[in-house]
Amino acid sequence: MDADKAYTLGMLHDIGRRIGVVRARHQIAGYRFCMEKGWEDCARICLTHSHALKNTALSIDHWDMQREDAEFVRDYIQACVYDDYDLLIQLCDNLARAEGLCIIEVRMVDVGRRYGLGPNTITRWNRIFDLKAYFDQKTGTNLYLLLPEIGQSTLL
Repeated sequence: MDADKAYTLGMLHDIGRRIGVVRARHQIAGYRFCMEKGWEDCARICLTHSHALKNTALSIDHWDMQREDAEFVRDYIQACVYDDYDLLIQLCDNLARAEGLCIIEVRMVDVGRRYGLGPNTITRWNRIFDLKAYFDQKTGTNLYLLLPEIGQSTLL
């Protein structure tokens, strides 16, 4: 993987939030913004980062976008073959809060407290742990140890 590309995609994955406080709608807003700029890889990440589960009905408990947009996202995700950039940004999106990096469990509790626990929450959480295991294997170490803010944590 190209570190600069991964970094850039990670920094821009939530660019759709520039429209204001929204939930799932930030995906399509980011996608459109990036496509207008010609940033196709970033546009893709704007959609894929929220869908570790390829079934969008399981990925999002609250859709705040037009039906046509939700159908576009569903069709895009179903047709998409995820690469390691998609998977990495999905994982990284679950390793941070506004205060900084954190272990997955802390992020999950944070999101659960803000939005509640939906019927597919455990399935989504299990997928994120699978992603961590995948990148642990690829790096040959516990990924948390590569992230100083987390690696120093007494929660490990």
